[in-house]
Amino acid sequence: MDIQIFKTIHLGWNNPAMDVLNLILSWSGLGVMVAAIAIGMLFHPKTKPFGVPILLSVTLGGLVFAHSFKTLMPRPRPSNLSFSKPQESHKQSSFPSAHTATAFAAATACVLTARRRKLASLSLFWAAGVGISRIYRGVHWPSDVLAGACLGVLAACLVHLYLTSSTKVRKTETYDN
Repeated sequence: MDIQIFKTIHLGWNNPAMDVLNLILSWSGLGVMVAAIAIGMLFHPKTKPFGVPILLSVTLGGLVFAHSFKTLMPRPRPSNLSFSKPQESHKQSSFPSAHTATAFAAATACVLTARRRKLASLSLFWAAGVGISRIYRGVHWPSDVLAGACLGVLAACLVHLYLTSSTKVRKTETYDN
């Protein structure tokens, strides 16, 4: 199933407009890009509440979780296949997709922080686009993307639990004094 979905997206959707769109989506899922945006969010009153949860989630999901799994579970990339036409080169393991983990960590942090459904929906739509772009560009299997999405969601949920529980502890300590 991995090969069939990979072929459908990587070879079947191939056209110049999709090349540009998927390059942009792929680059937008880089940890450095998302971290820079999260840091920038800290300086604006409307986006400030998103900065720390996104930054912590991206660090845990994209850097710690994804790169630990890449080391522990080496897997060849689909770009090594004879029929593949990769649009970028990689030397690291394919499993899981760190771009996707980063994107879903950021998107899930937005979902858990946002009060508006529209922002939450847009962030998840973007994260899914990042994942699909990694398949389109020929550097990840669909199962790599799925694993990256799960790691990103897990990271953001753990960060959210930590941040909300530490806030409750501080409020309780304030009331007790």
